[in-house]
Amino acid sequence: IFRAGIIGCGLRRRADGSTGFGQGHVHALGYETSPDCEIVAAADIKQENLDAFCEEHDIPNKYLDYNEMLAQEALDIVIVTSENAQHPDIVEACAAVGTHVCVEKPMAAAKR
Repeated sequence: IFRAGIIGCGLRRRADGSTGFGQGHVHALGYETSPDCEIVAAADIKQENLDAFCEEHDIPNKYLDYNEMLAQEALDIVIVTSENAQHPDIVEACAAVGTHVCVEKPMAAAKR
């Protein structure tokens, strides 16, 4: 079974004033359908979003720092659904520990 982690949980689903929810939920729902994958950890910079996400998707390990998650968990794949500007640093950190990465587009924002 592949061990997966998600970086970027997004807003709580059905939150007051919310018009949608974070892409992390979309990916979690997809990975949850696979008998070959288990989401074992998630990271987000906002405790409220992290707690709600992990509760909804029954994810046992929560991190406010994705670097800590990468160091503590032996992940086979990391799903990156954080804000676009964070993508390059997160993907490089994942590569440094040798995990596969699925990253929401774009990989990096264009500089002007």
